[in-house]
Amino acid sequence: MIECAPIATLVQEAIGYDPASTGAGTFGSTVRAQMQCNGQCGPCAERLQSSPERLQALLDALVVPETWFFRDRQTFALLAALARERHTHPIRILSAACATGEEPYSIAMTLLDAGIAPERFEIDAVDVSTRAIEAARRAVYGKSSFREGPPNAYFTVDEDGARLAAEVARLVRFLHGNLVDRTLLAGEEIYDFVFCRNVLIYLSAGARKVVFENLKRLLKRDGVLFTGPAELAAFVTEGFRPLPHAGAYACTRPAAPRAKPAARAARRPAPAELPKPSPAPSPPAWKRRLEDARRLADAGELERASALCDEVLAVEPLAADAHFLKGLVEEAQGRMRSAEEWFRKALYIDPDHYDALLHMSVLSGGNAEVYARRAHRLSEREGQHG
Repeated sequence: MIECAPIATLVQEAIGYDPASTGAGTFGSTVRAQMQCNGQCGPCAERLQSSPERLQALLDALVVPETWFFRDRQTFALLAALARERHTHPIRILSAACATGEEPYSIAMTLLDAGIAPERFEIDAVDVSTRAIEAARRAVYGKSSFREGPPNAYFTVDEDGARLAAEVARLVRFLHGNLVDRTLLAGEEIYDFVFCRNVLIYLSAGARKVVFENLKRLLKRDGVLFTGPAELAAFVTEGFRPLPHAGAYACTRPAAPRAKPAARAARRPAPAELPKPSPAPSPPAWKRRLEDARRLADAGELERASALCDEVLAVEPLAADAHFLKGLVEEAQGRMRSAEEWFRKALYIDPDHYDALLHMSVLSGGNAEVYARRAHRLSEREGQHG
């Protein structure tokens, strides 16, 4: 049960945030600290409804950015290669949600290092947190922002931290924007590349649908979308096509759907009244444990998720989904070789495990195309019979 249910509803309606994604306890403690409430959720909810400023302050407290420069370096290597091939002028790139700016600034530095002149590209960056955008515009960073290595030549280090060079900082336009707002960036030109990484895992199912629609609208037909490892399958399910590249999670925009001829209505006899179905049986205990593990992984509690997977596999060693989730946890911690072994085990048990095929299309180097083709054939087959 989620604490502060009326406030949780307000937050979910505002930005699509799913309190369960970070743990109901975390949500409740953040709300209590921010609102200084005495346990009376009703009055707090009314204060939030009557004050956009209070609501924005709560959103800023809830949306904790977890980001660093050049996160998943192969993603930026792929961006550089694709940008060199683009003939559009300028190349337009969107970072959504940009948090405190490490991602869009990494994009700018990547393009400069690839020999692409500043006048040849434009970078927009949006986030729902005004506090994060203010930090991004300051462009001064601490040690936690440099997990892939020390600050490079674009930074000057002083007692305040690592300060990004002004000539790089000015290449990014920061905007306050909500990914679940259907008018997001309305009126803006569409983009060649969109980064939307590690966002969906914090959103409700309904909010994800809006994000999918927005990104399809904002991305060019031949554009490329960069996702997080745990999100690629969700985008592919929505019609995006995976773009195989070792170590990078990317896909292309779905083709426009073909218009189907209108079917003639056929007269059918009224169906006979069917007996009411009996209640579905409860899933076995190990499946419930696996769902718990999945929720922990989505909330970033990777070690606990891995331990639960081990418990599941001790009971049900042929659970392909448990092998896959173990791989996903290893991948999130940068242990790619171990992740690949777990994905292989999942595919040995279930050769048609779609998510494992997608991740192998990223991790398996020279065999990436093979796994991508298998995933595509499986997707087409499921579509024909779905």
